Amino acid sequence: MQENGANLKVDRADGSRLTQASVGARLRAIPGRLGDYWIVGILALMIVFFSIVAPGFLTLRSWISTSLYAVQFILLAMGETFVIITGGVDLSVGSTMGLSGMVSGYLMRQLMLAGCSDAVTIAVGLVMALTTGLLVGLANGYTVAHLNILPMIATLGTLSIGRGLAFIVSDVSIAKIPDALGDFGNGILFGFMPVLVLVTIVITLVLYFILHKTRFGRHVYALGSNREAARRAGLSIEAYLIKVYMLSGLLAAIAGFFTLSRFTAASPLAGNQLELNAIASAIIGGASLFGGRGTIVGSVAGALIVSILVTAFVLLNIEPYWQMVATGLVLVAAVYVDQQRYRKVRLGDR
Repeated sequence: MQENGANLKVDRADGSRLTQASVGARLRAIPGRLGDYWIVGILALMIVFFSIVAPGFLTLRSWISTSLYAVQFILLAMGETFVIITGGVDLSVGSTMGLSGMVSGYLMRQLMLAGCSDAVTIAVGLVMALTTGLLVGLANGYTVAHLNILPMIATLGTLSIGRGLAFIVSDVSIAKIPDALGDFGNGILFGFMPVLVLVTIVITLVLYFILHKTRFGRHVYALGSNREAARRAGLSIEAYLIKVYMLSGLLAAIAGFFTLSRFTAASPLAGNQLELNAIASAIIGGASLFGGRGTIVGSVAGALIVSILVTAFVLLNIEPYWQMVATGLVLVAAVYVDQQRYRKVRLGDR
């Protein structure tokens, strides 16, 4: 072994030498070798770490609370992933979630006061929540695709509009909703599986199939990788953008309806600032702000990382504000890794 300047050189059996620089390069290359699912390994390490340092982390109660808390993050993050893959961003998912819940809660309260059955009331509430999310997504998609407004600006405007409309519906929480909906939102199957988590797993599997196994998913990736090439290949860019933003709005509406069912009340503040956690979850999970990259597995893992941080900090009696700091630091680190990947790809293309 010999030292030469800043680089440490080690003789190997074949006579070649390994420098500190090459060791660092190999360590940085590990995520690339593991593919887009390396974040799952980080999630596993976090679970092991917090199970050791946070008493009560690996308990049934902790699992139920963490998984239910993660449901909204997962739904929002998956919708955000589709949008980010196209090279856009949806800042309105939090307000769409809140507005959908308020519209649904208001109509269900009116139907209950009119004497409608629980089944009809819940069905109408669900349909109206989903319709609200789709309409918001349609507005976002049309603004981005046809008016050529930057996604950040377009969805920032929708964020403000949606939050204002939620307060116009009612500036106080709406609590008069069917008890059956609360039973659904708080139901536990087999003693350990929350109903909402099971439904979210089904939705996740469907979205995984759509993004990774269908022509629509391949076209979404193509749109984000090279929009001009996708256009020349005959893809309707505008139609795909509208569909992607509508899907994001739909998932935000489902998150709003699930939150309504959990707390048996609709609040105009529901989903407030969750757009930041949704974007963070998607990017932590490997979605690239430059477009063309992202996975459903990664977005779910990113959402779980954010949720686990919340649970662990509570168990460790750490101020909740530090969870925001931790999430922000992880987000910055993920964006840095994404930028390094992008630069490496650009250099490789030259």
